[in-house]
Amino acid sequence: MNYEEARNYIAHIQGNLGSDYSLKEVTRLAEYMDRPDKKLQIVHIAGTNGKGSVLAYVSTVLKEAGYKVGRYISPTIFS
Repeated sequence: MNYEEARNYIAHIQGNLGSDYSLKEVTRLAEYMDRPDKKLQIVHIAGTNGKGSVLAYVSTVLKEAGYKVGRYISPTIFS
């Protein structure tokens, strides 16, 4: 899929479907791209409170289980 095809696809789904907050179209697009989300092993932690603690717990458990663990926090916290 090139840039123009992607723009046409997005315009098509916006014009014909209206507001759809499901993951149906995102999943369909991912399937078209051979499901890159299924090829990655990622834990995405989101929410209002407790992300740092959950990140510490999950990364420690995964490291102890033998997984390679990288952490990325955005925005970066300096203090």
